[in-house]
Amino acid sequence: MTGKRTRFFALTALLLLLVPQGRKTAPASAQTAAGQPPSVAVYQLENRGTDASTVTVVGDLLFSFIREMRDYRLDFLDTTLPQSQANGSADGEKAAHDFLFHGALSPAEEGGIRLELALTGKNPDTERYISRTYENQNKVMLGTRLLVRELFESAAGSTATRPPAAAGSNAPSSSGPEQAEEEAAIPDTGNLHLRSVDSLDALAGSWNGEDGIEKIMILRGGRGAAVFSSGFSLMISLAIQNGELVVSQRGRSSPLQFLDLPDPVAEQAAEQAPPIEWRFLISDDGTVLAGEKNSVQITHDGQKILSMDEKTEKVAWVRN
Repeated sequence: MTGKRTRFFALTALLLLLVPQGRKTAPASAQTAAGQPPSVAVYQLENRGTDASTVTVVGDLLFSFIREMRDYRLDFLDTTLPQSQANGSADGEKAAHDFLFHGALSPAEEGGIRLELALTGKNPDTERYISRTYENQNKVMLGTRLLVRELFESAAGSTATRPPAAAGSNAPSSSGPEQAEEEAAIPDTGNLHLRSVDSLDALAGSWNGEDGIEKIMILRGGRGAAVFSSGFSLMISLAIQNGELVVSQRGRSSPLQFLDLPDPVAEQAAEQAPPIEWRFLISDDGTVLAGEKNSVQITHDGQKILSMDEKTEKVAWVRN
């Protein structure tokens, strides 16, 4: 990729909270003595020199995934972890909750973004710490759900590890490769029984399946983001019209949406092409959105657009 397309840094919108999806059983040792689900105080992410908008986006995304941990009682707080709690004090939220969730975002020495997450308990043997380095904001979006699941589902039985150090500390951290969710298999939509869509919030979660798009994240309140294979994140809005789910592009297009075109043509397409629109019905089990994508077919001479025609193609999104 050359020119402006290689310098585009995606995703500037604030992500909203996802509705909880599914239900998982917490490890037996994670239950409190009274048989109640363990309680977790969830602190805001600490910013250690990263762009503030990145911290906001990643923090909101993390919180949406934490809400999926239905076997924990969650208390979302408006502050970062107090220094007294980081130093091991047993008062405050640590006394009132079984676990503290906290973390930090910082620039990585090798470039990219380092995300550190910790779930610390009253018992030192129930502490869990994870650190990952990502190339950019979009990569964080693709890997964060797995980190949250790993953190919460293994906290009860894991060996204690060092939590994120305070800002300015040189404490070492563990690291690992980026991870992406396993994608669901694409079904034969011709054999599906489809019905009208009756709820936007019921669709909240992660979807995949369309060529050229790695992940579609549907959020509460009729918003979301489609993460293209190029790394570009397209903001989308959702609405129900006569039983159909209508998904519309929000904001300006990017040349990174047109990877099959030469750079000069892609830049023109980003200026001239109408917004993308999808129209879906949903499968009876709620796991597949099937319908049509309305975009454009562009004819060009390698340097400029010669014609731009409407294009409709069959597509399906599958819930992960």
